[in-house]
Amino acid sequence: MALKENFQRLYDKAWVLLAVALVKVRTRERVKGEWVERELRVVEMPPEEDFPGARQLVWVRQKRERDGGLPKVETRLFLTSVESRELSAEQMLTLVRRHWGIENGPNWTADVVLEEDTASPCLRGKAPFVLSWLRLLAYNLLALLRAHLPVRDGMPASFERTMEVLYQGLLGLAVLPESLATLA
Repeated sequence: MALKENFQRLYDKAWVLLAVALVKVRTRERVKGEWVERELRVVEMPPEEDFPGARQLVWVRQKRERDGGLPKVETRLFLTSVESRELSAEQMLTLVRRHWGIENGPNWTADVVLEEDTASPCLRGKAPFVLSWLRLLAYNLLALLRAHLPVRDGMPASFERTMEVLYQGLLGLAVLPESLATLA
């Protein structure tokens, strides 16, 4: 996963550790009329950090240079659950590049347009209080719907099935109490 500034303490610590780490691999290739150079640095996750599943901190610096133009440099940090001996440096760089493609695609809207990383509305004002109420309402709605679904083999419908029925109802299907039996 990408390690961004919203994890400020770990982000700062990772920068310090990775800035002095040795470069594991460096690649240079021509892509769409530009020279692209990438370097990978990796360090073990510090044992004092309580981040379940995280095994390594990863740094990828990418420099893009069009002939005659100024270089553009981007550095990104990542957390990974991959153990240090599972992948070679080249394989790790390939893995990061694939993740980078996801970050530049679907996640771009949330990160840039909605300012998700820096200005999440879920973290300001009364939003945490409102979200806790919405979570409680959602749970109670599921529990109420589950209580009205038909029982099979003496067992109530699973929460997964209940969520599916509720989802279909929210999509606009005419789910009335008498028709719930046909959906279940």
